[in-house]
Amino acid sequence: MIKNKLVLLGVGAFALLGHARADINAGIADPNLSDSNTNVSTARMSRSLSQDIIAKWYFSPADLYLTFNTDGSYLAEDSTGSFTGTFSLSSNNLTFSPTISVAGAPMPADIPITIENDVLTFTPQLYFFNKVATDTTSQETPNYDVTVTSELLINIPRLNYQGSYFSAKMDFNGSCWVARDVTALSGIESSSDEVIVSTELMITIPKLSYQGSYYSAKLDHNGSCWTARDIEAVADSTTNTSSSTAIRATFGHNGFDFSENEEPTWENTDLYTVWWTNYTYPAGYKNYDGVWATNWDSSIIPVQDQGMVSLDSVTTIPTDWTSSSDMIVYPLQLDHVYISKTRDGYVKFKVLALPALPLDPNNIGNVEIEVEYVYTSGNSF
Repeated sequence: MIKNKLVLLGVGAFALLGHARADINAGIADPNLSDSNTNVSTARMSRSLSQDIIAKWYFSPADLYLTFNTDGSYLAEDSTGSFTGTFSLSSNNLTFSPTISVAGAPMPADIPITIENDVLTFTPQLYFFNKVATDTTSQETPNYDVTVTSELLINIPRLNYQGSYFSAKMDFNGSCWVARDVTALSGIESSSDEVIVSTELMITIPKLSYQGSYYSAKLDHNGSCWTARDIEAVADSTTNTSSSTAIRATFGHNGFDFSENEEPTWENTDLYTVWWTNYTYPAGYKNYDGVWATNWDSSIIPVQDQGMVSLDSVTTIPTDWTSSSDMIVYPLQLDHVYISKTRDGYVKFKVLALPALPLDPNNIGNVEIEVEYVYTSGNSF
C-alpha cells in the first residue's frame, strides 16, 4: 500500500522544482542540467519516432489537425481549409515542406520534437498536439493521470505552477524524489483536477495511480525536499458515485439556499464561498490558494469533511457543530463530500468542480463551485 510505503520511507520527499518560474525555465534551457537518464530516453525516443509520428494530431487553441502518413506526406487542416506537403525526420528533428504555421508562428526547419503519452511536443515553441483516433476528427481527452511505479518513479504529465504549466518526472534516490525532464507546456486549459504547486511550493495531487489503486496526497516543502501528508484512498473516476436523488447546483459568493434550491437573500443564505478562512489556515495555504465555504453564524462549523466517498454512503449527521477560532480548516476539495448545518435543516454535498487555483486577486468574480446535494429537514439522510 502506497501509504505504508511512504511512511516507511520517511513519509517521502520531492526534490525542489524551483523557487520561481524563472528557475524552472532556466533548468529547462540549460543542457548542462541533463543527466544520463535523459540522454537514454532521448535516444530510445529517436529510434521509434518515425513510427510513432504516423497518426493524426490535434492542436486545440488553433483548431489545427496534422496528419502524418507513412509515405512522408502530411495533411494540415484548420478552419480556413487544408493543404498538403512533405515532412522529413532527422534524429528527433522535423522539417515541413512547405512550412506550416501554428498559432501564427511559422515552424522553422529542423524543429526538435518529442512524443510521449500520445502527446507530440514541438520545441522551443512548446506547441503540443494530442493524438486523435484515425476515424474521427474529434479531439481525444489528453491523459494527465499522475502515476507512481513500483520503483516510486512519479510521472506528472501536467502541473500548474503560478499559472504556468509544466510536466515533470520524479526519481526516488533512496531518501527523496529528484525532479527531471521538467518541461514547459503551452496551450493547456485549466482544470479542476490538475496538480497545483502553490507559491510556498506545496504540491496538491487530487489523484495518483499506484499499483492499481488511487490516492490523493499533499506534499509540503520543508526547506530542502517535499514530505507527504493526507494520503487518502480515492475512487476510480470511471466509477459512477453520483446519487440518483441528488440535485446539481452551482453557487458562489452570492450564497445558496439548499431547501429552496436557489440563490437567496442574505436572510436565507445557508452557505457561500470565500477565498479566505475565518479560522486557522493549514500549513502552506493563504488567501486565494483555495475556495472555502462559510455560513451565516461563526459559532457553527461551516462544513464537516466526510472525505472522498460516494454521496449515498453518507447517512449520519454529526451532532457537534461548535466552532473555534483555532480550528484548522482546509479549502474545499474536489470529489469530497461535506455536511453542513443549514438554517432549516442539513445538507450533504459533493464537490464536482472548483475554479482554477490559485484565484486571481484582480479577477475574483463570484467564485462559483458545482455540487450535487441532498437536503433534509430531519436528523439523518
